[in-house]
Parts: sequence; structure tokens; C-alpha cells
Amino acid sequence: MNFLDATAGSTAATDTAVKLYLPSTEAATVLAYLDRLQALETKQPDPAHARAARSDRIEALVLEALENTTLRTAVTDATPCARTSLIIEHLRKYMTRYRIKKPPSRAKVREVLIKHNYI
Repeated sequence: MNFLDATAGSTAATDTAVKLYLPSTEAATVLAYLDRLQALETKQPDPAHARAARSDRIEALVLEALENTTLRTAVTDATPCARTSLIIEHLRKYMTRYRIKKPPSRAKVREVLIKHNYI
């Protein structure tokens, strides 16, 4: 089995090893199982890509909220430590407008504010 572990990324080498070391009936079962496993792994989304997409959506949401002139004026006039709270309160108040179920975390809102020089 060590040979199989070492060649887990190589399909041709795994097929050869299974056919070489296992009887034909077991080899067919193992190869079918490995094919199903590989198909499932390819269907799984890349966690890093999903995280980046969520971060981009949160950034777009905060910037969309800051397009509101009243909020933007309040944010620029407020002290830096109160700016995050103002945005979160605004998002909570207008959840249906922004099509969200809950506002983003304080840390994410703060990251966006720092990135776009609001803090």
C-alpha cells in the first residue's frame, strides 16, 4: 500500500499498482472507488477561491453602503473608532435593501475601511 500512497496524485501509476498487486476482481472494485473519489474531489470548490469571493462580496457591500451620501458624510465626520459601527448599524437597518441576512463582521468591515483609506 505504500506504493499507492506515494503515487496518489498519478492516476496511471495508481492504476498500474492496483492491477499489479491485487486480484482482478478487487482491482476493479478499488479502481471504481478511486474514480468516484476523484470525481467527488473535483466537485469540491477550492476553499481559497471561496474565501476570496466572500471577501470580494463583503468589500463590494461595504462600498455600496458608502455610496449613500448621508452615511459617507457621517462616516467621514465620525471618529475613526466609530466608523465601523456606523456602517454595521446602517447595514442592519437596511438589510433588505442590501439583500443580506446579517451584516459582515466588524473585522471585515474594518479591513475594507482601512483598505480604502476611511480609517
